[in-house]
Amino acid sequence: MRGFFAVQKSCLDADDNLARARRNFERQGFPYAVELENDHWRILSLRRSRASEGWVQFPNGAFALLAGTLFYRDLADRKALERLHRDVQGQKLDEDALWGSFAAVLVTRTTLTAITDRTGTFHVYRDLADQRLSSSFLALAETLPRTTIDATGFYDYIFQEAPHGGGSIFREIKLLPSDVTLLSDGVEAQQVARPVAPPASQPDEPLEDGAERCLTVLRDRIASLSTHYRDRIDTALSGGYDSRLILAVLREGDHPAALHVYGSDASEDVQVAKRIAAGEGLDLTVTNKGERALVPAGDYADLVAQNFFAFDGYPNDGLFDNGADLATRLARAGEDRIALNGGGGEIYRNFFYLPDRPYTAQAVAWSFFSQYDPKVCAAGFSNRRYQAGLAKRIADCAQGSTEASLSRDQVEYLYPYFRCRYWMGRNNSVNNRLGLAATPFIEHAVINSALRVPLQHKTLGLLQARMIAKADPALAAYPSAYGYGFDEEPPRSYRLKYLTTYLRPPSLRRFTYRLRRQPPLPQQLQPPYREAVLGEIAFIRDYLRLDRLTDPGQVNRALTAEYLCQWANADRGDDI
Repeated sequence: MRGFFAVQKSCLDADDNLARARRNFERQGFPYAVELENDHWRILSLRRSRASEGWVQFPNGAFALLAGTLFYRDLADRKALERLHRDVQGQKLDEDALWGSFAAVLVTRTTLTAITDRTGTFHVYRDLADQRLSSSFLALAETLPRTTIDATGFYDYIFQEAPHGGGSIFREIKLLPSDVTLLSDGVEAQQVARPVAPPASQPDEPLEDGAERCLTVLRDRIASLSTHYRDRIDTALSGGYDSRLILAVLREGDHPAALHVYGSDASEDVQVAKRIAAGEGLDLTVTNKGERALVPAGDYADLVAQNFFAFDGYPNDGLFDNGADLATRLARAGEDRIALNGGGGEIYRNFFYLPDRPYTAQAVAWSFFSQYDPKVCAAGFSNRRYQAGLAKRIADCAQGSTEASLSRDQVEYLYPYFRCRYWMGRNNSVNNRLGLAATPFIEHAVINSALRVPLQHKTLGLLQARMIAKADPALAAYPSAYGYGFDEEPPRSYRLKYLTTYLRPPSLRRFTYRLRRQPPLPQQLQPPYREAVLGEIAFIRDYLRLDRLTDPGQVNRALTAEYLCQWANADRGDDI
């Protein structure tokens, strides 16, 4: 909905940079722009519609810009931005009162301060010298004199669905860390720490107490969303825990919301959602994305180009779809609604399916971040070095070491602050480009409440099921896609299935993916379509054996990376 681009006046070709960024944003669907400046920076505030202005100005010449969805001290959007600017300048920032999925740029006559949500669900991109800063990866790439493929970011995108650890697909572009505030006076840039220490779990807390404590924090967030957006909330309803919990808390507080579900009539999500909607008298919009007709191969390049700019280069699922992804996201953002996303609800569950004991960072990487087969990589790839690099980034995030085991509390910390920060953050940033969006579960206070719950209550989904039942017993009683209702104990059949992963050691899990049989590639990933869009494959062949790659998601992301590198005319980087 809103974006920004900032360049230091001392930067070579600052005028050209500003013009390039503005043109790029226009192609992304941001036609409205305001140019602002202080002594050292020139800044564009951009928006998709006239009504979504994202900046405020103060009598002393100071101003502030917003991208994303911001809440601060019981205020929202531009009012929250105005108060945030005053508090930061007065050194009165209340981190516990600051939340949302946002980036804010706070400017005085001589300084620029950039700050994001603490869990990093809105991504801000910077160059290596901190002379350029943007809410858009593509706009920043457009202004750089050169771009070089970063092999780590490239393989992360193909295999993990997003670069993890603060990099990107290009070596010259990094993420602004979410646990710092960037302060620039035009001479130097300082990253001021905003530490987020892993809280200790409370091993003796009863399930009932933990569920109520977590609900209290979540209720507060949902109530605040409803206060500001009232009847303009849109949320999903599926067969799982997360959407059911959001709806339960909304209904408990009598907060209205529009409901949707994606899938075919045969899908469990649709069947469960329809049963709940019929039983509770709820309106439900059902959309089967697969029914959308695929345009002919000769016209497909236009659709991919539209996705490329709308999704800022490289979305989690890739660019090569039938157009339904962008259409449904835009539909959710219509009529000034705020789209709630239930992603991150695994903070209430045992996300890594690991028993309660310490693990090395390498074991964590083996457990979850090994969803690929090294044989699809080109000769320069070293799986040992790639996995060691992952382990180092995991250990750094958990404030630990690759030389010693991480505590189980540190492992729990990794899901919100490593997986969600980078993978979900990429997706959330896209949603917030298209409209207002929030992920209530991935908020600092909500995460902290969950991290304190003993692990045994999260295993088998016990904690989250209890939360649903406490908030809305009627809703909990409906069957789920897991084969049972959330008001009952998991049956023996589900427990046995759970144990097949839970008891499998990480040293074996790293090989599990390689044994899977992949489904056939959809039509848009077949040679006629890829050739119509890309022509000759010129970049990814240095990193991947495309003839060996059969996973549809990985093929889509590989073709997306090729499209991005062709657009940027990127240089080849080093191997891993």
